[in-house]
Amino acid sequence: MDKLITSGVCPSDIPRPWLERRCSDDVDQTHQVFLKQREKLRELGLEEVNYTANLLVPVLADIEFNGMCLDPDRVKQEFKDTVSKHRELEQRLGEITGGINLNSGDQVAEFLYGTLGFTPPKDHRGEFYKTPKGKLSTKKEHLELLTAKTDEQREFLDLRSAYNSSEAALTKNLQFFYGQIIEGDGVFHANFNQTITRTHRLSSSGIPTVFELFGRQKSVQFQNMPRPFKRLFRARKPGWKIGETDGAQLEFRVAGYLGKDGQALHDIVGGSDVHQFTASVLTDAGEPTTRQNAKAHTFKPLYGGTSGTTAQKRYYQAFREKYKGIADAQGRWIYTVLADKKLQLDTGMIYYWPDTRQTNSGYITNTTSICNYPVQYLATAEIIPIALIKAWHELKARGLETFITNTIHDSIIAEVHPDEVDEYKQIMTEAFTTYVYYYLERVYDIKFFIPLGIGIKIGDNWGEAEEEKIESEPPYTLEEVEYGNNQRRDQEQESGRYRD
Repeated sequence: MDKLITSGVCPSDIPRPWLERRCSDDVDQTHQVFLKQREKLRELGLEEVNYTANLLVPVLADIEFNGMCLDPDRVKQEFKDTVSKHRELEQRLGEITGGINLNSGDQVAEFLYGTLGFTPPKDHRGEFYKTPKGKLSTKKEHLELLTAKTDEQREFLDLRSAYNSSEAALTKNLQFFYGQIIEGDGVFHANFNQTITRTHRLSSSGIPTVFELFGRQKSVQFQNMPRPFKRLFRARKPGWKIGETDGAQLEFRVAGYLGKDGQALHDIVGGSDVHQFTASVLTDAGEPTTRQNAKAHTFKPLYGGTSGTTAQKRYYQAFREKYKGIADAQGRWIYTVLADKKLQLDTGMIYYWPDTRQTNSGYITNTTSICNYPVQYLATAEIIPIALIKAWHELKARGLETFITNTIHDSIIAEVHPDEVDEYKQIMTEAFTTYVYYYLERVYDIKFFIPLGIGIKIGDNWGEAEEEKIESEPPYTLEEVEYGNNQRRDQEQESGRYRD
C-alpha cells in the first residue's frame, strides 16, 4: 500500500479491501494515540484544559468560514483620504530633508545627527546605538528614542511619526481592504490559532491574497484590528446590525479573584473609578495626569510593572498596597517559579520558566510574565472561550439567523438580525456571566466570586453605538470561597499532600 500510494497510483485503481484495511488501521492507530495522549493529560492534570480547547474547535472553524464584511463606501473614502494624506506628508518631509532618501541609513544619519543636531540615543550602558560597521544607528526602534530640543527637530519628529502611521495604515490594512472591495466580494477570512501564544490565548493568521491592483500578496488577520478601522465593517445583509460584546475590566476582575482580594471586590461592586485613583496618585506625586491618560498605567502592576518615572513608581506601590491580595498572590507565583521553575494554575494549566533565577541585585527574572500569564490566561484563554462556546451553541439551538464573525481577546463580534436584537443581548449576557460561573465550577471546581460584567454595542457599523453596561451577581461570596479553601487546606495537611 505504501509503495502504491507514494508512487502515485490512483486509489480507484487499488483493490478496495486493501484500501479499507489501510483506512481502518489508520483510524485505529489514531484512536490509540488519542487514548495515550489523554492518559498523559490526566497525569499532568490538563484533561479539563484540553476539554475546553476541544469544545472551541468547531466554534472557531465556523467563525473562520463566516468571515468579516467590509463597508465599501467607507473603505473607499478611508483609502482615498489616507493616500492623499500620505502623499502630502511625503512631500513635506522631502522639503524639510532636502529630498534625501529616507531608506538610506547614511543619508538619514547625516541629516539627523548632522543637519538637525539630534543627540544620538544610547543603550543601557550609555553607549550610542551603532550598526555592525560602527555607524550611528537609524533603526526605527532607536529613532523612537530621539528627544527633540528645537522647533526644527520637533517638526521633523511629528512629520515622521505621522508619515509612518499613514504608511502602516496603508500597507498593513487599507490596501488589503481596498483590494477586497475592488477585486473581491468585500468579505475576508482569517485563521485562528490555539497553540501559538505563550499565554494560551487565541491568535490569528491572515490568508495571503494577491491583488492585481497592488501586484503583491496582502493579508489581514482578525486579532489585532486597529481601533480606528472598526468603523469600516458592517453586516452583509441590509438592515442587519453589528453587535460587539466584551467583558468589562475582565483582567482586573480575574486578578481580584486570583488574589482573593476583598478591596478589588469592594471596588468592583461599588463601581469605583480605578482610573481616577491612578490619576489622583500620579498628580499628587508631581505628575499631573487626566483620567484618560492615566489608563495606560492603571493595570500595569497586574503584569509586574515597576519601572517608570518617580510618580509612576509611586502609583505602582500605591496599587500594591491598596490591592494587597493581588500583590501577595503575585509574590507567591514568583517564588513558586523560582523554586520549581513552573506554575500550575487552578484549571490545571502549567506554565514553565526553566531559566528563572535571582540576580545579584535581588531581581527575579521572568517576573513580568509570571505576574501576567495567570491573569491573562484565565481571562482571555478560558473565560472568553467559555462565553464564546455557550453563545455559539445557544444561537444555533434557538434557530436564530444571527451569527458570530470574530472574537478578539475579551470580545465577541456578530452580525445580528434586526428582529433578534433583544434575544442576542439575552444570550450574550448569559454566556458572559451566568454560564461562566457554572462552567468554571462544573469543569474546574472554581467558585468565581467576583461579579462579571459586560458591555454591549449594537449599531450599523462595528463599534459605532452607545455601550450598554450590564453587571451580574456571582453565586458565591468571598467568605464562602475562603472557607472552602481553608477546609481543603486542612484536608491536604492531614493527608500529607499539602506543601506551604
